[in-house]
Amino acid sequence: MAKPGPKPTQINPVEFTKLCSYHLSLKCISDFYGVSEDTIQRYCKKQFKMGFAVYAHQKRAKYTGVLLSKFWQKVDAGNVACIIFGLKNICGWSDNMNVSEGKMGFGFTGV
Repeated sequence: MAKPGPKPTQINPVEFTKLCSYHLSLKCISDFYGVSEDTIQRYCKKQFKMGFAVYAHQKRAKYTGVLLSKFWQKVDAGNVACIIFGLKNICGWSDNMNVSEGKMGFGFTGV
């Protein structure tokens, strides 16, 4: 007699979609459900007719749009923390000063 396989894992599609929108990796989601990465791949193909990478990318794009919209609303309202965050992460600004010692003493480069 054949040995019975493991019990099928119940994956809630709403919960799974939410996890994908939070930018979680395939490994994180498979660990969350206690299944292999291949099981998650098979689930995506069966449930959503596409692989995990494509499905997760679609869900992340929507969530990223929502976050950026909220971010720009706060910037427009004058939220200083958001303005600083935007300058550092979007515009490439930095508050790290590089100090170097040359012939004439200490000098500052790049701000």
